[in-house]
Amino acid sequence: MTLLTKQLLVVVIILLVLFMGALSILLYHKMFKKIKVKEGAFRPLNFAYTFHKGDYQKNMVIMEDLMKELQKSSIPVVSPATIYYDNPRKTKRFELRSDIGFIVPDSITQDQPGDFELKKVHHKKYIYTAFPYKSRFSIMIGAMRVYPAFKKYLKKLGKPEREMIEIYEMQNKTIIYLMPVED
Repeated sequence: MTLLTKQLLVVVIILLVLFMGALSILLYHKMFKKIKVKEGAFRPLNFAYTFHKGDYQKNMVIMEDLMKELQKSSIPVVSPATIYYDNPRKTKRFELRSDIGFIVPDSITQDQPGDFELKKVHHKKYIYTAFPYKSRFSIMIGAMRVYPAFKKYLKKLGKPEREMIEIYEMQNKTIIYLMPVED
């Protein structure tokens, strides 16, 4: 075996190991999971949130700040959640709008102290699905898989895209995706 052949073999083995590593990460995060879009009602949500206008990439920092605010006010949280109002492929980054916050118990009312808003999120009908949460990487993979499935489903229904609600149910290791189709 010549030196060049040995070097090529090493390069091929390295590329194969890298490919297998990347493939295992994608399999672990359920990248190839079939997305089943369902339609129906969903429980009303008591949502403590902060409105944000700007790049969606800043949402995690805003969520962490709000968590500290809610803890200061002794408000228990059920699950983190975000409502995305704009499609980043159609809206400029600095114009993107979102409500970043937490699902809180129904006993929490607006007269609680703190620098946050509170609202009930409830629509008659949604399209929805769930995606497994394995790590923060799951949020990106879930969006890459769920958003196109919702778009295709909406096209079949003849309905426009609306705000996307993402609920991060850490205790169930699941991300719930909801999009209202009927108020």
